[in-house]
Amino acid sequence: MFKPIAWAMIDEDGQFIDAIHPDEHARIEGDYKHPVYIASQQPTIDKSAAIRIATALGWEPKREPPTPREVKDTLRATGLLTNSQAWDVAEEVMKLLATHGIKEKNT
Repeated sequence: MFKPIAWAMIDEDGQFIDAIHPDEHARIEGDYKHPVYIASQQPTIDKSAAIRIATALGWEPKREPPTPREVKDTLRATGLLTNSQAWDVAEEVMKLLATHGIKEKNT
């Protein structure tokens, strides 16, 4: 857990007034009630890089259910349904997903 680098005094409007060192705060707390922290100095990576690394190690992200439009577009791409029919089927698919959820892939 991080320790504060200072303790701040803040007025009723949330405006900064003053700050003191943690050693001084240990002796006289007074109105210095707001801890001040610095950002972690540990290196960070972006979300897409983290997903690529985790996937390479065998992790699979949680599968998200498709949107109604994605279901409809997929059905239309088969060429077997009209636009109206695809929307009707997409609505039924969404009802099933709402009732039963989406299952993770079997391994």
